[in-house]
Amino acid sequence: MSTRNIEDVWRTIDDELGIHCQDKDKFEQIPDTPGVYAWFYPLYVTSRDLDKFLEQLRKIHLYDAWGRGAPRLEDQAKVGWLLLKRTIQFENPLVEIGEGLRQTWESLTANDDDFFRLREVFMRASLLMPPLYVGKAGILSKRCYSHIRGTSEFAERYERRAEELTLGCRNVKDLLLLTLKTSPIDEEAGGAAEDLVERVLNLVARPPYGMK
Repeated sequence: MSTRNIEDVWRTIDDELGIHCQDKDKFEQIPDTPGVYAWFYPLYVTSRDLDKFLEQLRKIHLYDAWGRGAPRLEDQAKVGWLLLKRTIQFENPLVEIGEGLRQTWESLTANDDDFFRLREVFMRASLLMPPLYVGKAGILSKRCYSHIRGTSEFAERYERRAEELTLGCRNVKDLLLLTLKTSPIDEEAGGAAEDLVERVLNLVARPPYGMK
C-alpha cells in the first residue's frame, strides 16, 4: 500500500498542467506525451454593455453536437388514430440582472484602468467556465494541432457555429487550450488512463461541442 499523500499532487501540478493560447506561446509548448485536454472560450470583454457580453456567452454554450445547432427534444404520442410528433428547441433564456450587479458593472467599466483590470480578471476566469470540448491523446501535441489546423470534427463543428453566431473567436486557434499529462500510468495498458479520464470528464462536464 502506498504511503504517499495524495494532496502532494498540488505540489507538482505546474509540471503536468499546461495552458496554451495563440498569444501566449503559439501552442509551441504542448507536450509530446499522453494526456487529456480541454478547449475553453476566452472571456473577452470587448464592450461595456453587460447584456451583450452575457448574450454572447449563452449563445456559445447553447449547442448540441449531434443536432449541429441549438439543443432539441423530440417525442411522439398516439391520440386515437393519430400519431403526434413534437419538437422542443432550447433557446437562450433571459437573464435577470439585478440592479446592484448592473451598478457594480457600470462602476468598474466607467474608468479605463478599472475596465482593463476587470477584463484581465474575466480572461483568467475563462478556465472556470464549462469546457467546449474534452479529448484524449496518445501524443497531445499531435492531436491538439489537428484541432488548431481545423482538420478535426471538433474544429468543423465549432468553426461553423462560430461563423453562424459571428463570434469574436472564429477558429479553434483563437480558443484557450488546457492540457494535462497522464503519463506515466501503466504504459502497457495502451492508453487506458487517458480513455478513462476523458470518458468520466465528458459524462460530468457534458461539453457542448463534444460527442456522446
